[in-house]
Amino acid sequence: MGRELHLLTGLVLFSIWTKEKIHLKLQQMKILQIYLQLFITIQNFWGCNMDFICLDKEYANPVWLNPVNIQWKARHYECGEFSIQIRTEEYEPEFTYVYCDEREDMGIIQSIYQQKTIKGKFTQLSGFFLERLLHDYRITESVSCINKNICEYAVEIITKFVDQDEFVIDDYSEITDTITSQITEGYLDNVLFELLKTRKIAYRIYYDFKNDELHLKFVKGKNRTQSQSENNTVTFSEELKNLSNIEYKTDDSNYKNYAYVTGGDSETEPTKIIVDIRADGERRKEISVDASDIKKEEDISQSEFEEQLKLRGREELSKYNKIQNITFDVDNSLVKYIEDYNRGDMADVIISDMQAAYESEIVEVDEVLKANKHTISLILGDKIPVKYVRRQ
Repeated sequence: MGRELHLLTGLVLFSIWTKEKIHLKLQQMKILQIYLQLFITIQNFWGCNMDFICLDKEYANPVWLNPVNIQWKARHYECGEFSIQIRTEEYEPEFTYVYCDEREDMGIIQSIYQQKTIKGKFTQLSGFFLERLLHDYRITESVSCINKNICEYAVEIITKFVDQDEFVIDDYSEITDTITSQITEGYLDNVLFELLKTRKIAYRIYYDFKNDELHLKFVKGKNRTQSQSENNTVTFSEELKNLSNIEYKTDDSNYKNYAYVTGGDSETEPTKIIVDIRADGERRKEISVDASDIKKEEDISQSEFEEQLKLRGREELSKYNKIQNITFDVDNSLVKYIEDYNRGDMADVIISDMQAAYESEIVEVDEVLKANKHTISLILGDKIPVKYVRRQ
C-alpha cells in the first residue's frame, strides 16, 4: 500500500502542476480519499480549495476537471442542479457523474452542450443531483398511514415503488415527527419532497465510496436563530457586513387561506370539510379542492379519514402562499457555508432599509465559481416576522 500511495501522491502532484487528467480505479480512489486532506491543503496553498471530479457509470475512474465556470445549486425541498463548463479537450464520453470534494451532493450528467467560439472549444455539462433518481419512478396506487413516523411512511412508499436494494436507507431514529396521510399518484421525488416538507424534512441521496453503494437519508434543518440556545446562532445583515446585493420580493396576489375539500365517493357519499388557516383578522380567500381520489378505507375511522382530507387541503393551500422571497450574496469568510449553516437551517435576517427582521429558512444555496471568484447566494423562504430592533 505504501508504494501505491507514493505513486498516487506523485500522480496528483503531477496533475496539479500540469493540469493533466488522471484515471484511477475505484480501489485506488478509496486509498486516495484517506489522504485527501493532504491534497486539499496543497491546493489551498495554490488558491483552489474545491475540486470537481467526473466519474463513469460505475462511480469509478475519476477525472479531475479544470472548469471554466461552475454553477452549483443546492435546494432543500426539491432536486438541486448544476452546470459546469470545461474545455472540450477535457471531455470524455464516459463522464456520467460529477461531484465536489467539499460537498455531499453528486450530480448526474444529463445534458451535454458543445460550442466553438473565438476563445476556443467548450463543453457544458449539466443535470440534477442524485435525488432526481426517484423521478424515474411513479406512484401508481394509494398508500396511506395513520399517525405514523413520517420517515417510516416515506420508506414504506420508497420500498413499494423503487427497485429492490437500489438504496441503503440511513438511520432516521432521531426524527420523531408523525403524520396521517394518503398519497395517490405522481412522480416519487415530487411526492416525497411535498410530503416531507409538511414537517420541515427533506431527503438526500449520496454515494458511499467505501462500500460502493447509494444511500438515502432524511435531514431536518437546525434552528440557528437567536430565539434558541441549542445551536450556534447565524445572523445575516448589512450591519454585520456579511451580506450584499439584497433582493426582496413580496406578492400576495395569489394568496389563499380557506379551502373547501371534498373527498370519498363524490356521487353517492361525498365527505366535505373546511380547512381554515387564516391569521387573526384575515378575510377569507377561498379555493375548492377535489380530493375524490382519497377514499375511506375499512380499517380507518371517520375522524382519521377527515384528517387525511385536511392534510390534502393544507397541501393545496401551501401552493397559494404569500410570496416573500429574500435573495442575497454572503461573505463566506465571516459566516461559513456547511461549517456554520446549511440549507434547511433557520437563520436571522435583518433588512435595515425595510426596518424588518425575519427568522427565515434557507431553502436554496447557489454557488458560482468563475475567474477564481467564489460567490455564494442564499434564497430564503417561509419568513416569520420578528420584532425589528435598530442596532446602535
